[in-house]
Amino acid sequence: MKIYSETLDNGMHMLFLPTPNLNSVALTVAVNYGMMNAENKKVALPHILEHLLFTGTSKRSEEEIQAILRKYGISSNAMTANDYTMYYMQVYKSYVNKAADLLADMIINSTLSAVSIRNQKEVVRSEYIMYLSDAFDMAVSDLNDQLLSSRVGFKFGYRQQIESIDNISAKDFLEAYRKHYTPKNMTLTIVGNLKASEAKKLGERYFGSFQNAGSNAVAEEDVSKQEQESEAKENFTEAGIALGRLIDKSNANPKELAKWMLLSKAIDDAMFDYIREEKGLSYWPHSDIDISRTYAYIYLYANSKKENSSKVEESINTLLTKL
Repeated sequence: MKIYSETLDNGMHMLFLPTPNLNSVALTVAVNYGMMNAENKKVALPHILEHLLFTGTSKRSEEEIQAILRKYGISSNAMTANDYTMYYMQVYKSYVNKAADLLADMIINSTLSAVSIRNQKEVVRSEYIMYLSDAFDMAVSDLNDQLLSSRVGFKFGYRQQIESIDNISAKDFLEAYRKHYTPKNMTLTIVGNLKASEAKKLGERYFGSFQNAGSNAVAEEDVSKQEQESEAKENFTEAGIALGRLIDKSNANPKELAKWMLLSKAIDDAMFDYIREEKGLSYWPHSDIDISRTYAYIYLYANSKKENSSKVEESINTLLTKL
């Protein structure tokens, strides 16, 4: 199976792997910027910046981004590793232009608003607190530090990342975004049922003309009077909140169960938008349905810092009332 390698007009590297038997197309953008490339005492910056690119651009609000993902069935995610950050979208072939346009907009035109910075700092803090409660995650993080910290001169494990969050300013995010999110520092990969010429045209159309990301970013400092949670640097206690409703399958026909499944998905989307993105209270708020032979139940879960547990519960109740 041949992998095509191209260089777009602006110097961005592009790889294309044709998969003729699939009806979907996957797009990834990898940026050569991760925790090891950040400054000491600011090691969480690349990860928070990754989150920020989902919170609004000069063309689209965060709500509009989420609406496009849902309308066209686009599967989207991102990750920050030691030495790179990667953004991913997968979509049915007919909507590949919608996904490419959205991904390029997020990579190039994100605004990094003050509210988003504040919220995503707390979301990432919550994520790391969750990892700190898992023995496996902690063991791998410590090993990672032992093997790699000597290369960069500082540690960048979960504890160090939590401690660094409050050291990072809006200016730091803006400078990193403009410095590292450049065409020659990125690789676009396309995998799917396309011709090589179609993939090249897709890459050039959406990624081939920009020179630097962040030209429309504002990254204003947050001047609102938020409480400074100084003890949070040392307090890694996590609270988990779970709510559920039992469904008696003896009285539920398949259509009714299907309705509950759709409701669970709607709640899951709403929790992500409201509790994580708007409120910044939890890294992993979600809803799902567990179906067994004789019963089914729908449940909601959110992790948070212990002191935010009442706010999370209040937010869940607010959502349920609206729905």
